[in-house]
Formats: sequence, C-alpha cells, structure tokens
Amino acid sequence: MQYDAHLDDLTWVFDDRGRWWSGDTVAVVTGANKGIGLAVVKRFAELGLTVVLTARDEERGKKATEKLREEGLGNVRFFALDVSKAASIKTFVSWVETTFGGLDILVSKSLTSLFHKFQKVWYET
Repeated sequence: MQYDAHLDDLTWVFDDRGRWWSGDTVAVVTGANKGIGLAVVKRFAELGLTVVLTARDEERGKKATEKLREEGLGNVRFFALDVSKAASIKTFVSWVETTFGGLDILVSKSLTSLFHKFQKVWYET
C-alpha cells in the first residue's frame, strides 16, 4: 500500500489540535536571511515559537530580522553563524546555551553535517 502525503493532511500539526510548542520552544534556522529559510523563520514566529535566524552575512541577517520585527514578529532573534567554521559554531552553541538553555528545533539545508558539528561542539563544552 502506498500513501502519498499532502500538505492538507498535515494541517492539524499547525493548528491548536496538534499544538505541542509554546513561546519557550526555541527554533534555530540556519542560512535564513532569504528564501525558504526566511519563510520557515516567519512561519515559526507566526506560530509563537522563539526563533533564531542565522546567516553568515551579518548585515543581511540583521535586515531580515528587522523586517520580520516590523511585521510584528518580535520573537525573532539574529545571530551571525557560519556553519563551515568550527569556531563560529562553538560561539553560537555557547550563546544558545546561555541565552535559552538549549534548542528544540534545528532547521538547516545542510542538516546532516551540521548536526554532527553541533553535537561534537555541544558535548565538548
């Protein structure tokens, strides 16, 4: 038996019937100053999560964050992060841990390699 999932089948995940998150839920989206990453940040913020928008380019990341805040999404924070640099990841992990106590959701287009880098840095600190 084959099942083809459609977005309509998942609407309950994003309404009050399936709500499992709160304003204390921390989502990190890497490379999020434009495109799909920015759209994910916006949707998470609209749903009430605390969202960290990250980008390598600090100016672009700050502009994207400011635009979302102007739209009334004050639960978006920015952090400059270059996922290809261990020092940047280490600084970011320390900031997330200090600021929020950890993260709940990580969205990244390079998730597999990034997850292992985060995991390594997280356990070293």
